[in-house]
Amino acid sequence: MRPAGAIVATLCAIGVAVATPVLAGFGQSGRNRPILVELDGHLGAPRPSPDGETRMGLSYRGHVYPFALKELRVLESGPLASDVIDAIRPYKSTYLLTGSHDVLAPLATLPADGWLVIRGYVRLDSRYLNVSSLKPRDAH
Repeated sequence: MRPAGAIVATLCAIGVAVATPVLAGFGQSGRNRPILVELDGHLGAPRPSPDGETRMGLSYRGHVYPFALKELRVLESGPLASDVIDAIRPYKSTYLLTGSHDVLAPLATLPADGWLVIRGYVRLDSRYLNVSSLKPRDAH
């Protein structure tokens, strides 16, 4: 039989071995973790509507496109949509778009009031939106 001290030491070592990777992952669960979101809205100024729209900007290649956000959806577990919107407000609500030119090119060809859905990753501590898809869609 092992003495009680050896058993306790073994259990502590196992606990550290298990807890270290788990605790290391906590750094990714905070404000710095990329969050998959979907922005649904239209270019141009917000329109009067019962639900309201949030005035934003989408900056790409030196041009800021006015954007009226109708709805923001968080597509994975994490913060609420309102948390994502509140995090961009100190920056005058402008996202700096990054991603493939092939994905972002349609932005320049949309009509001034064109509706679109943008899917990408944001971090709560950043103004960058890494766009994975940008698709025009019919108006509401």
